[in-house]
Amino acid sequence: MRIDVESYGSTRRDFYDLRSDLIEQDKKFDETSLRLLPYHQLHLAAMGNAGDAACQVTVVQQEKSRRRERFLAMDAEEFKACERYLRAEEMYDDVILVIGSKLAPRWGELSDSQKLWAKLNCLYNHLDDPQQRMGEALLLLRKCSVTNLPTDVCQHYMGRLRGLMATYPGKVADAFFRAQIEDIRDNIRDFLPDDERDICDKEQIADYQCTSDCFRIFVP
Repeated sequence: MRIDVESYGSTRRDFYDLRSDLIEQDKKFDETSLRLLPYHQLHLAAMGNAGDAACQVTVVQQEKSRRRERFLAMDAEEFKACERYLRAEEMYDDVILVIGSKLAPRWGELSDSQKLWAKLNCLYNHLDDPQQRMGEALLLLRKCSVTNLPTDVCQHYMGRLRGLMATYPGKVADAFFRAQIEDIRDNIRDFLPDDERDICDKEQIADYQCTSDCFRIFVP
């Protein structure tokens, strides 16, 4: 099988050589000149390395996206045929990341116990303004007690979480609070079915929003 992966492959230019030419011509990197760069050098065109030829980050992102796009809809056989090229271009990891991001679940697609795990993990990751998220976790525990987790387990953790809500912040140290949240989170994870646990372990949720970008899908 022959896959035509990149018509510009034979005319690639080294970033620093092309940059010098552009500066001499009083030009900046643009859609046309970016197509001449190897994938792994594209980011340099929007950084200080580019000097007076630097372009906007969005222009680089568009070129990266353009190059990745053709690989996203390939079947397994076609993609395998392109793997050597992708690795040589240092695109492979980015393409895999984008493919994974398209498969990331939305919040509404998660089970109650997955949502609970995610909210607890969010609390563990960052401690700013924890009260609302603690309240949300408490509500999820109550919901899980009648849907998909043992009632006695949920009641036990509801009591622990209420205790934390009454004492943090102010009466217990950050380290103690995080250790308590970590313990509850990890125990909830143990109750998840393998397929749900695998989804949580990827830590990608398409529409989750918080102040520290928990579960955000970063595509370069």
